[in-house]
Amino acid sequence: MTPEEKKEQEKQYQKAYKLANKEKIAEQGRKYREKNKEKIAAKKHADHVKNYVPKPKPPKDETPRHKQKKRAEYMCRYREEKKKQIAITTAKYGKKYRAENKELLQEKHKKYQAKYVANGTVKERSRIWRDANREFYKQKMKEYYAQNKDKILERLKQYTEENKEYIRERQKAWGKRTGKSRLYSSKRRARERSAGGALSKDLVTRLMQLQKGKCRACGKPLGEDYHIDHIMPLAKGGPNVDSNCQLLHSRCNISKGARDPYEHAQRLGMLFI
Repeated sequence: MTPEEKKEQEKQYQKAYKLANKEKIAEQGRKYREKNKEKIAAKKHADHVKNYVPKPKPPKDETPRHKQKKRAEYMCRYREEKKKQIAITTAKYGKKYRAENKELLQEKHKKYQAKYVANGTVKERSRIWRDANREFYKQKMKEYYAQNKDKILERLKQYTEENKEYIRERQKAWGKRTGKSRLYSSKRRARERSAGGALSKDLVTRLMQLQKGKCRACGKPLGEDYHIDHIMPLAKGGPNVDSNCQLLHSRCNISKGARDPYEHAQRLGMLFI
C-alpha cells in the first residue's frame, strides 16, 4: 500500500469515526472549551495581533460623510430639475394612497390633533409662520379662493346655518370689546341707502373725546350702551361722513329714529317756533 493510499484510508476512517461518534465528540469539545476558556481567548488574541493588517484610509472624497454630502447635493439638483414631474407623480400616488388608507390616515390625524392642536402648539407655529411670510400667505390665499370659490362659499353657508347662535354671541362680544360693530353697522346702512361716503376707523374714539363720553341727546355718560347716529338721517339725504355723526344712547337713538335734529328737538319740546 502506497503512502498516499494509506493517508486516504486514514481520512476515511476518521470521517466514519466522526459520523458514528458525533455527540460524544461535541460533548468532549464543549468540556475542553469550558476548562480552557482563558487559554483559548489568549491564543485568539495573540493570533489576531500577529496577523493584524491595518486597513488603508480611503481618500478624502470617498469617506462615508463625503459620499453622503455628494448624494444630498445630487438629490437637490435632481429635485430642482424634475420639479414639475415629481409634483405630478406625488399628487397621483398621494391621491391613490389616501384613498386606500383613509381610516389609517384619519386615526393618525386624530392622534396628531390630540398631541399638538389641543395644547395650541400648531396654532402658535402657524401664526409665527404667517407673520414671517405675510405677503406669500396672502397671495396663496387669493389663489386658493379664486380656484375654490364655490366650495368655500358653500362650506361657509353650511357652517353659518349650523352655528347661528355661536356666531351671534361672538359678534356681540367682539362688538362690545372693540366698538367696531357700531361703525360697520352704520356703514352697512349707508350702503343700503346708497349714501356713499366712508367713516373713519377711529371715529368712535374721536367722538368719545369730543363729546367727553356723554350722549348728545340726554347728556348722560354713554358707557358701553351707545349707537353711532347720523345727525341728518341717511333716509333724508344726509351724507355718510364723519362730520354728520354723533354718539347717542341706544334708547335715545331709537327715540330719534329717522327724524332730522329739528324735528326731534320739537318732538321733545326743546325747540319752539
